[in-house]
Amino acid sequence: MLHTSVARVHLVEDDPETASALALLLTAAGYDVETTFDAEGALIAAEANQPEIELLDLDAPETSAQELAHCLRARLDRLNRIEEEPEIVRFPKKQARPAVA
Repeated sequence: MLHTSVARVHLVEDDPETASALALLLTAAGYDVETTFDAEGALIAAEANQPEIELLDLDAPETSAQELAHCLRARLDRLNRIEEEPEIVRFPKKQARPAVA
């Protein structure tokens, strides 16, 4: 019997609607997704669950994604889990919807 491992994805997104949509898409693609909404929750969840993939909102208002990525990287370094440099993928900023007259 073939056993395939499901990658654990940790999604950090402060907007609940965006988080829900992304989690739904990732789950449909076969990933095991955990969502947190702020930096503190992200660090706690990352330590507890040790995901293979971290998806961070680069426009989060509380803590910059770069600061959070640095903290997550330090945690992985302590656990000796870094095999290569993490990749940062930037997505376009949310566009304001035009007002309807």
